[in-house]
Amino acid sequence: MECRCQLRSGGSVARNAYVHRCAGGDIPHGVPVAVAKILARHAPAAAWMNDFYWRLFGGEVHAEYPGP
Repeated sequence: MECRCQLRSGGSVARNAYVHRCAGGDIPHGVPVAVAKILARHAPAAAWMNDFYWRLFGGEVHAEYPGP
């Protein structure tokens, strides 16, 4: 549960890094199995969308939506 404390104090950069770690398969130990399954299933899409939003809100007005 150490990650959760870091996320609270690290803001959006820490949350984005956490999502990317989960998307890469680094699911934190100690989370309930149901939560781990949700993270494994949805973190890749969340990381993909986060990258898009970071580019868009970073000023890249021609950022392409990450569609299939």
